Amino acid sequence: MALLELRARSRVALGQLAQAMRDADALQGLARRRGCAPALRVLASICAATVQMRLGRNKQALGTATHAMDVARKSRDARLIASATLCGAEAHLRVAHPDLAVDGARRAAALFGDLGDDAQRGHAFWVEAFAQTRLSNNPASRAAAGMAVALARSSGDEPGLANARSAATAVS
Repeated sequence: MALLELRARSRVALGQLAQAMRDADALQGLARRRGCAPALRVLASICAATVQMRLGRNKQALGTATHAMDVARKSRDARLIASATLCGAEAHLRVAHPDLAVDGARRAAALFGDLGDDAQRGHAFWVEAFAQTRLSNNPASRAAAGMAVALARSSGDEPGLANARSAATAVS
């Protein structure tokens, strides 16, 4: 399942969105099997929501991300909760719920901070930065974008750094 998820993410990066969605659908099919671990169900839902967002199916992605958050909460696994919360925050951003995106991004950033995962914490800050821009809160957007850039740099997350710089540019 992890390889299927990796292939779906790689296909997103290559712009092969139809193939990525097929992989995400297959991953979700495997995750629906009886006895599948919560971690794999959350991974499958996050993968599907990510592809759905890239395809512009934002309302569908929000539903998928919400499912991931429900499964993650029931598992009580901090990393799953953080990852699903971040996915949900990004989905809220894309369906024009910037206030909910800010709340979710902040919760995810705090959880990833507790886990010591600066790359994902930086991802949460760039989601917050874009959401703050949508709320016309430029000082908060600049602060969040600055944190995203700093965390991406310190963790060596090159794709995250590109996203963080994009967020910083959006409010400059």
